[in-house]
Amino acid sequence: MRPEVDPEEDTDDVANDEPNMVRVELTRILIRETEDSHIVELKEVDGERSFPIVIGLHEAAAIERRLMNQQPPRPQTHEL
Repeated sequence: MRPEVDPEEDTDDVANDEPNMVRVELTRILIRETEDSHIVELKEVDGERSFPIVIGLHEAAAIERRLMNQQPPRPQTHEL
């Protein structure tokens, strides 16, 4: 059974505290304009494994905007 996590607590080191958690970083985002599915690839920080995840266009666009430090002219629905 997992202990309750205090939302006020700093969670930067959660991956180091949990033996089943693996710290990953975003290594690639693939936006295919002719298809409905797009891919983000996560890679282990301290390893060689990578993990592609298929996402939708809106999620891919939101991730891309965040990576490029672009602000939309108004808040997005998930930010309200």
